[in-house]
Formats: sequence, C-alpha cells, structure tokens
Amino acid sequence: MDHFTKLFNQYLNNQATRKEEDELWNMIATGKYNEQIKHLIDQVKPEIVKLDRNKSNEIQKYILAQQPESKVIFINSTIRKRKAIKWLGVAAAIALLIVSFFWLYNPPTQDHIQKQQAKLIPGDFYGRQYIDLPDGSTVILNDSSRLTYKASFGEGSREVFLTGEGYFDIKHDTANPFIVHTGKLKTTVLGTAFNVKAYDNQEQVIVTVTRGKVAVGDNEKVYDYILPDEQLAVNTQTYDFKKTTNTDSEQVLTWKSEFLIFDEITMEEVAQIISKRFDKEVRIEHEELKKCLIKATFLDGESLEHIIASICRVTKATYKTENEIIIIEKSQEDSE
Repeated sequence: MDHFTKLFNQYLNNQATRKEEDELWNMIATGKYNEQIKHLIDQVKPEIVKLDRNKSNEIQKYILAQQPESKVIFINSTIRKRKAIKWLGVAAAIALLIVSFFWLYNPPTQDHIQKQQAKLIPGDFYGRQYIDLPDGSTVILNDSSRLTYKASFGEGSREVFLTGEGYFDIKHDTANPFIVHTGKLKTTVLGTAFNVKAYDNQEQVIVTVTRGKVAVGDNEKVYDYILPDEQLAVNTQTYDFKKTTNTDSEQVLTWKSEFLIFDEITMEEVAQIISKRFDKEVRIEHEELKKCLIKATFLDGESLEHIIASICRVTKATYKTENEIIIIEKSQEDSE
C-alpha cells in the first residue's frame, strides 16, 4: 500500500492524526492524486457507509460554509492548508460522496435533520490567523495561540477556550453572554472588544479592553469589571489581581499592527486603508469595482504589490502605476 492510500484510508476511518491530515491535504493540493482519489473512492464504498453521522454532517456543513456569498470576494493569504481553495474542489467531491453514501444507507429523519441544522461544528484554530465565529464575532489570534469552541457554541451562551493571545471583537447579544476561558479564569462580555494574553509559560492572564465593558473572574466570583483603556492582570498561581487604568490599549495591540484585515468592506474602502497603511495613493477607475465587497486577511506583513495583486486577481481587475499612483481598473476581457 502506497503512502497516499494509507493516509487516505486513515482519514476515512478517523485514525489520522492532525499531522497526517495536514500531509494528506498537502498531497491532494498538488493535483497529482486526482485519478488515484477516484479509484480509492470506488474501492472504499462499502467502508464509507460505516462512517458515523456526525462526521458526515460535519463534512457536509463544512463544504457549505466554504461557498462564497453573492457579490462577496473571499481571499485569505494565510488560510490553513486544510481549507485552501486549491484542494477544495477535490475535498468537496470526496466529502460529498461520503455524505451521499452514508445518507443513502442511513436516511435521516426530519427530526434529526432539524437537530443537526441547529448544531454548529466544533472549532479548533491554531497560530496566527483571523477567525469568523458562528455568531458573527471575530477573533485575531497571535503566534503560538489556540482557540477552540464546542459544538454547543451559541446554545445559551457563547464560550471559547484560549491559550496564548487573541483580540476579540464580540457581536452584542444580551441573551447569550460571550465567555473566554483561560484556565480557571473566565472573561465575560455581552458585546465589546478586548485583548486577552494568556500563554502557558506566563504567570499572569492579562485582559485589556478597547470597547465596552468586561467582567473577569472564575466560576465563583467576579474579580473586577474593566472599561476601555483599562487592564486587569491576574496571577495564575495565587489569583491575586491588579487593575490598571489609563492603559495605552494601542500599545498593547502592537502585535497585530502588521495585520491587514478587510471584513466585507468595499473596494473603495480597501483602497483608502491601503493608501493610509503604505502612504501610497490607490485609485479605482471603475464604479462597479468600487462597490465590490472584499473579505480578506493579510497577516504576515505582505508587501503592497502582493496585496494589490491578490485583490486584483480575485476581482478580475488589473493595476498599473502612473506617477507614483496605483490605478486599479476592470480588465479588458471582463469589460467586454
């Protein structure tokens, strides 16, 4: 049995480690194994129906979640390889076959379908990246950080688990508080923006607020409430805490200063942000392009040329530089 076949079978049987899954998706991304994948699917049809329903539903919902919304362009320069556009078509074909065969032999009841539609797929994110949570909130993770949440996220409360550092921008929801767990400590909000620093090797959990109001405590009590430009540091051994007012929150957030995030904003707004960041005028010469919505993240200090080229590639636009001004135009082919 060759290595690819081994990895493929381990994945289908839920026996692959995270490292092995990453290796499998990297191999799929090359496009060299497309014919072999089709052959393997034919061979493992009897095994596919043995997959549990949760795996089937997770795969199906994941595929649906990857489909771009109308008039919104999704690009992400640092998206994890397991979710890369390169292999999405192949992975979707595999997953849809898994779902199809499982449901063929195990037709779901209407009640089950409704319950599954109400459930959310568990989340597990590691390393520097921008995360859209199911409730509309967003998180920016710093290096060597991990964020997870359970499938029950949003049912009564919105709870996530953080190791490392993350900046949270929380959608307001009075009925469902948002809770960030860092060890025994928890940070509770309804709708606000704040930074949590809680690496395993540090003696303190530090919470800094940029907007709204945050409660920091444990399962027994609230230590204190903090407001914008205030900070609470809690000792992870003694649980003594210290509150600091007049904190320079911008200084605290310098770690994400090189991040460039466009969260479904117009090309016109994107041009303004890029112009300010790189001190370079960016001009859009087509009205339709100005209104095009962009959802993109650049988290590794990418160059101006790389960012402009990436955006133009997915919007089917072209760009040129005249008198130190970057001009973005609709491509000739797309205009015809």
